[in-house]
Amino acid sequence: WLADGPTVRSVGQTPNGPVAWQFDLDAKQAASVAAERRPRTLPKYSRPLGSVVIAPSGAIAATANNPDGTFAQVVFSATDHVPRELAVTGRCFMQAWSPDERWLMLSCSDHRDNRDSSLYLLSADGGPLRRLGLVLDQIHQVRLHPDGRRIAFTAGLSRAGVFAVENLPISRAR
Repeated sequence: WLADGPTVRSVGQTPNGPVAWQFDLDAKQAASVAAERRPRTLPKYSRPLGSVVIAPSGAIAATANNPDGTFAQVVFSATDHVPRELAVTGRCFMQAWSPDERWLMLSCSDHRDNRDSSLYLLSADGGPLRRLGLVLDQIHQVRLHPDGRRIAFTAGLSRAGVFAVENLPISRAR
């Protein structure tokens, strides 16, 4: 989300390098913009990491593939990158931090192709997942607005659709 409120930027990777799109959600218009390259150094972990999201403080949350087919949801502290496992889940992938860094948003599906994905909240302190009730095919690239009450995300087989949802309970979740 950009500071102006209704604008979201999404970056993808192509064989020729990164590509960025900017979406004005009020005007329902998209425009190609210059993509920024940000080198990312991930902390060491005992299993492969994916679905990495970085909080403004520098804390890192990621999904690790377990050998038994489950997925570990892991947070690394911003200061020393010490890992802390928050939950072991089914097919869930880390998507975003809440603006206050108290919550993490994940997309989960019972299907290998991620059809019928649902969004869930997970406390940054660990505990049970809390389902938000939104179900779409292949939810990816979730971005929370700084107010914690709106999200934008892509969904669908082509990931070409950009959706926005308002009035989320994230900022008042306890």
